[in-house]
Amino acid sequence: MRFVVAILLSLFLFPPALAAPSKTVSLEEPAWITSGAWVRGELVVLDVATNRLAWIRQGRLAPLNPFLSVPTKTHSLGPGGDLLVSSAEDAFWWERVRLSEDGWTIQGSWSCETCGVTDWAPVHEKLVFAVGDVRQEPADDESQAEWLTGFFWVSPAGPELIYQLPETDYPLYLHGLQLLAVAGGNAYAVAPEPIEPSSEGPRRLAILEFPRNQRAWRTLTLLPHLPPELSFQDDTSFAETFAAVSALNGPVRLLAWEERLYLVLRSPLGFEVWHVATDDGGLHFKDTLPSSDFLTVIPGPSSWAVLLKGPVTGFGQQRINSVVHVPAERFR
Repeated sequence: MRFVVAILLSLFLFPPALAAPSKTVSLEEPAWITSGAWVRGELVVLDVATNRLAWIRQGRLAPLNPFLSVPTKTHSLGPGGDLLVSSAEDAFWWERVRLSEDGWTIQGSWSCETCGVTDWAPVHEKLVFAVGDVRQEPADDESQAEWLTGFFWVSPAGPELIYQLPETDYPLYLHGLQLLAVAGGNAYAVAPEPIEPSSEGPRRLAILEFPRNQRAWRTLTLLPHLPPELSFQDDTSFAETFAAVSALNGPVRLLAWEERLYLVLRSPLGFEVWHVATDDGGLHFKDTLPSSDFLTVIPGPSSWAVLLKGPVTGFGQQRINSVVHVPAERFR
C-alpha cells in the first residue's frame, strides 16, 4: 500500500508537467546491451552480441576495436574513462580498461579459476561482489571438491562464499535481472527471503546487505513481491523464456548512484525508481521511467540513460528502440 500512496503523493506534489524534460534519441539497431557507463559526458555500452564496446553518438553505435572474446559486463571506475570489464573465457577475467577517443588499452587484469559468475558489482578494481558458483576444495582431499551457489566476494586471492542460495532461488539471476549493487562500500542483493526453520507462509523477495569484505549479512528490507517461478531453459526456448520474464511485476534492477541505493520495479504503472535508505531499509518513490519490454539503466552525473529494448527474439538478438536521457535531478 505504501508504494501506491507514495506514487499518488509524488504525482500530486510534483506533477509531470513541472519536471525537467527527458530527451529521447532513436537507436534502431539490433544489439545485446546489458551494461554501459558514462565516460567524459558520453555514453559507452558493451554489445556482447558483437564483442565490442561502442559509443552511442548521434543515434548510432560507433564501435571501438574488437574487444575481449567473451565480454559479459562493464562498470565505470570513475569519470575519467577507466572501466572494469569482465570476460568469461576459460577462467572468469576482470580487465581494467582505459578508454580514449577511439580506442582502449588494458591497464591490468586478474582472474578467478574457481568461480562461475552470473552477475557482479565492483567495490573497487580488485574486489567485486558476485552471484554464481564457487568451487570449494577441502584442504585434505581435492577429489571431494564441490560447486556451491550463492553470493561471494572475489579478489585476486580468490572467491569467498558468504551466502549460499537454494537451487530453486538461483534462476532469478539467469534472465538479465541485474539485482546486485555496491553502495557506500557495502554490497546489496535482491534475493528470496532467507528460509527460517520456524517460518510459515510464502516467502517474499528481500534486499540483503553484506558489509564490505565480511561474511556477515542482514535483511535490509522485505518487499511486497513473491519470488517469480523461473527455471533456466535451453537456447531453443530462449525467446519464450524471456517473454515470460518481461511480463513479471517486481524488481528488475538494483543500482548504486552517488553512493545511494536504488531499486527499479516493473509494475502495472510502468518502471518505477525507488530510493532505498541503507540505514533503515525505507523505500522512497522517485520517478517512473518509460515502458518497454526490457530496459537497461545507466545512471550518470547529469542524466540517466534508459535504453528501451524490444522483445528477445533469440540468443543475443534484441532491438534497442531508443535511448531516453532522464535528468538526474529527478532521482536526487
